[in-house]
Parts: sequence; structure tokens; C-alpha cells
Amino acid sequence: KGVAGRVRALARSVQMSFLPRGVSEDYYAFTLWRIAQRIVSSTVSVFGTQSLLLALGVKTHKVGAAAASGWVVANAIGKFSKMSFAAGWGRDFDSDAKRWRFRAALMWVFANGMEILVYVVHNSAPRSFVFLVALSVSLKQISILTSSATRGTFYKQFAGQNENLGDITAKGDAQVAIADLAGMVVGIQLARMAGSTPLYIWGAWLLLSAADFLCILRSLDTIVFKFLNLERCSVVAHHYVRGGGAVLPPSEVSAGEPILSRPEHATKQGNFATGWYYDVVRGYWAATFRKLSETTVTPPELRKLLGLFANGQYMLLHTRHPKCPEAPPRPCVVLRQSATEDDVFQAMLALEHLKRDIEALPAEERRSLDSEMAGALPLIKSARDYAQAKVGDIVQGISEAGWTCKSSGRPKLMVGYIRHRAIW
Repeated sequence: KGVAGRVRALARSVQMSFLPRGVSEDYYAFTLWRIAQRIVSSTVSVFGTQSLLLALGVKTHKVGAAAASGWVVANAIGKFSKMSFAAGWGRDFDSDAKRWRFRAALMWVFANGMEILVYVVHNSAPRSFVFLVALSVSLKQISILTSSATRGTFYKQFAGQNENLGDITAKGDAQVAIADLAGMVVGIQLARMAGSTPLYIWGAWLLLSAADFLCILRSLDTIVFKFLNLERCSVVAHHYVRGGGAVLPPSEVSAGEPILSRPEHATKQGNFATGWYYDVVRGYWAATFRKLSETTVTPPELRKLLGLFANGQYMLLHTRHPKCPEAPPRPCVVLRQSATEDDVFQAMLALEHLKRDIEALPAEERRSLDSEMAGALPLIKSARDYAQAKVGDIVQGISEAGWTCKSSGRPKLMVGYIRHRAIW
């Protein structure tokens, strides 16, 4: 009985030290997979560090001033890359935290791969040292930045209405410290077994990287965000329009939320080069929310559209992209400069209604819409009217389904940074 009591006391002490109170249900599964991922990630890092030391000549006492200066240059490049990355993509971390967290893990794994490559090629291509180390340091700096930036979004979700963000953050850092120490111990033992044989080092890196990806994906799959972003908003609007006014709860939306692929309802481009540019450089939603110069709307058509949306904060279009004239026209949105998150939400509802009506047309009528936008104007007007009439109902349904709403009762929509807007 005395031993059992001491075990229970120890368990309570561990729980108080490493597990916060008042967290959402998805916290514990996330924490389990996160600890596993950190152990694997720290193990991989040992191999990367060992390879860099071998390449520098630590084992044979060949470290010189040239290697040291090269290391300083590589670190300076890494700091500059981190600064540039934060300036270019920092506004998108909150609205797409899961994908950015996965990308951070991906960058960390590839950074360790670059460190191993330094050792493999240091004799045959010694001049590649600075380039490979700079690439590795840059990826690690960006990965650390991205992980830190997205961590707050996850912790806010776990805290919910309890506002115990400090407790969750402190316990999370303690968990990471323990996992990192465990990973270092495992990594040192595996590194001793692998020795300095490149084949063994690469094999360990591949296996551990696969385990790292599995753990990070499983940890992210456990998180159920209760606030809307553009992707979750599009899913809710899509099912509302096609499902007779039903609003999906956060758990169902999260279960179908892809991490490895683009959002299902984000507008695609027909041209691979243009599509790659939009997805990678400007974001998945850049082709959905366009500027007028990225459409083929003629002045007469624009005048008719302005007649429909003169007092609105958005404009619906069915148009091609000027750089992809061979691709069929697609529905998209042009936001007014003064448009708010609530206006974006209503625009998404109208956009999904327009998509549904176009998809429901017979093939011959749909082909007629490809030649000119005038035929789509009645459908655009219908979508606008539908969104105006139904926005109150869907807002109420969103609140009842368990989504986070603002004090005004409107859904909390995190849209990120939509770069291009128009003035009319």
C-alpha cells in the first residue's frame, strides 16, 4: 500500500509538471505524437551534426580558419533567409497552421540531409561546403521560425475558453525538452553503430525521416480547429449549399482536412507553370481571390458587374486567367478594398452557390458560358441574392455546430493575407 501510494504521488507530480489542466480533448493525442516526433527529430539531428563534424575534420584534427570562416558565412546567410521568409510568408502562418507546421518538419529533415551530404561530398567537392551548410542552416532557421509561429495557434486551440495559454506553453516546452534529450541519447547510440560509413548514415536518415513524417502527420491529424479559415469556410459553405442547409461540425471538417494536398475547393489554374506559381509563391487561394487584371473581363461586362455589386464588398466573376487562355473559365472573387472578414465569408457562400449552379447546367449550356461571361450574369446575380438571404441562417448554424464565433455572433474567420483588392 505504501509503494502504491508513492507511485500515485509520483504520477500526480509528473502530471502537474508536464500536463496542463483545462485543455481540449485533442490535446493528449497531439502531445503523444508530438513527443514521438520530437524524439525522432532529435535522433536525426545527431546524424546531421556528426556528419558536419566529420566533414570539418574534427576526427583528424583538420579544422582550419577557412572552414571556420565558411561556417560564419553560412550562418549569416541563414539569418538573412529567416528574415526574408518571415517578411514574405509570416502573415499566412495563423490561417494555415497545420500545413506550415508540416512544412517546418519537412525543412528540418532536409536540412539534416544537407548536413549528411556535406560529409559525403567533402572530399570530392570541397568547395560545396559553404553552399550546402548555408542551405542547411537556412532551412533550419526557417523551420524553427515556422514551428514557433504556428505553435501559438495550436496552443490557443487547446486552451479554448480557459485562457491558460501560459500553462500549456510551459508544459509543452518541458515535454519538448524531455523528448529532445531522449532523442539525443538514442541518436548517439545509433550514430556509434553507424560509424562513419555513408551508406549506414544515409540508411538511418531515410528510416528516421519516414518515422518523423508519420509522427508529425498523426499529431496534426488529431487537432480539431474550431475557427474558420478559407479552407474550412469553403468546406462548410460547399456542404451548406449542396446539403440542404446543414452545417458540418468542426470534427467532421477536420477529419477531411488534407495536409499533403491543396485545399479541395480552392480555384485551380489550367496551366502547370501558372498553377505552381499561384500555389507555391502566392498561396492556394490567390486564384480564387483575384485582382481585375488577372481576369479577361471586358469593359461592357465590368459595367454590368458593377451594376450588380455597386454597393457590395465583393464581386463574383466567371472568367479565364489572361495567362491561361486555353483553360476554361472558372468562378472567382474580386474583393473590394474595404472588405472585412464577414464580407469574405459571404463571398465564399456566394461563390459555392455559383459553382453549384454552373456544375448543374447541361453540357451544351456550360460550353456556352466558356465563350462569354454575359451568359453567367443571371447565375452570378442568383448567387449574390442567395448569399444575402442565407448568411444569417448559416451564421446561426455555425454557432450551433460548435464553431468559434466573435462577440458579434459572426463566425471567427482567419483569412490570412489577401494581397489584391479593387476600388469601385
